[in-house]
Order: sequence, then structure tokens, then C-alpha cells
Amino acid sequence: MPNGFLRLLRANITFEDAYQSPRGGSQRPPIPQRYPAQHAQALLAQLDAVVQQAQHRHQQTPRDPEATRELIALRPEAGYDLPAESLADKRRDVRLVSKDEDTGVVLIDAPSPELRSLRAKIQRFADDTKVTKSGRRRSEDLIAPLAGANLADLDDRTGPIFRAAQLGPNDVRWFELACRGGVRASDLENELSKAQLNRLFAESHLPPRQEFAATERLFVFAHLSTLQLRALIAATDCVYEFDLAGPDIRDWLLVNDEHFPELQLQGFS
Repeated sequence: MPNGFLRLLRANITFEDAYQSPRGGSQRPPIPQRYPAQHAQALLAQLDAVVQQAQHRHQQTPRDPEATRELIALRPEAGYDLPAESLADKRRDVRLVSKDEDTGVVLIDAPSPELRSLRAKIQRFADDTKVTKSGRRRSEDLIAPLAGANLADLDDRTGPIFRAAQLGPNDVRWFELACRGGVRASDLENELSKAQLNRLFAESHLPPRQEFAATERLFVFAHLSTLQLRALIAATDCVYEFDLAGPDIRDWLLVNDEHFPELQLQGFS
């Protein structure tokens, strides 16, 4: 496998450390001014809407029987930043997926859309009895800049090459999918992601795919139309992000994959 075969869709964040000057101390990031009670009420209403959105989707769109988790997008107020690491919760198995460097949107992978830990932080932020003597509120660095939440849609998972391509629904390309799994994940977690993909590829009669286990992601390379890609993401819970495969990856797949001799002859992209 040539060097540089894999590129990152986005920087997957596992840890952030606030900058400290050589003189010691740290500077708090700016946060928007809020009316705590009203802000908390608005955020809790949005989290309720996420739950309803998930319930409605389950009724309208069949999912794989093992697709039980939710990918949720949390959006900052314009001009402000969310401390992404504060949105993970190991005790409740809420995982940080990524933070978009351009928009500041944070993706989290949760076992359900309820997000009870985040709800508790919002309620503590609005609780006047928990204000410190210096006037700080609990979790205000996280809750004050938080503007909204929704089930992650296609745009939230999309990489820059796909965004620029403006493909139609029937355009077929090589896609690079970053999925739950990887070398650091458990064997069970990798197998669950692969099982969902196996069933969908078989049921939809999709061409064979290539897989590669990176450190923190299972990368899947598949030759699909954008319509098939949408159906794949809607039916599973394991696809975190996707993009068009870059030219180096695409060419490597065409040359080395024995399942696609007709594509080699056509030079299909």
C-alpha cells in the first residue's frame, strides 16, 4: 500500500488541551451572553425535537436491525466555539466523532437521542442556586455557545471534495466512508459495522467494497451512486463521514480490484 494512501476526512478529536502561556494561567474562550432560563428552555426544546425526529424516522425509514445508535450534530452560536471534548460521556457511551474546522459543528455518536448527560448540564446551567461567587454558571463554557442540535444529516457528514463536486443522484463515483470501528475499537464493534454493511450491500445488490482498519476508524471504499449512498447512510448507524475518494485512492482501487475489470477498461471515475 503506497504511503499517503489514506487521508483524513476531518481531524478526529480525541483530546483537547487549553493553551497555557509560559507565564502560567489560561485564558477563557469568549462566550455569548445569555438569559440562562430562556436559553436552557430553547435548548431542551431542540433536544426534544431530536428525539421526535428519530422516532419519526424510525417509522418512515427502515433501518438495519443492529442500527440502534444515533449520530447527532451540535452547532455553536456563530462566532463562538464549542469545547468538543466536553460533549463526550464515557459513562453513558456518548462518543466524540469529529469537529468541523470550518463550521465548528461537533458530531457525537450516542446510544440514543435522549442525551441525558447534556440535558443535565443544560439544567445546571440555568439553576441560579449553582452560580459561583465569581458569577460563573455550571458548564457555561459549553452551554452558552451551544446554539442547536439535530440528527446528523448528509451535509453534516460530507467532506470537501463531495461538496465541491455537485453530483446528481444517479452519478456513480468511488466513495470513502469513515465508519465506526478501527484498530483501537473492539472486535465486536468492527464486526457490528461490517455486518450492517454486509446486509445492506447484499440486499441492495451493490458491487463489492474494499475495507481498511485505521487506528480509530474503519474505512470503506465503495463504488456507488449518490442515491445509493444516501440509502446506505439512512439504513445504518455506522457511517460517520464520507467523501469522494481522492484520485490516488481511486486509481489504486481500479488497478488492484479484480472485481472491476470493466471499470479499468473504461477508466471510470
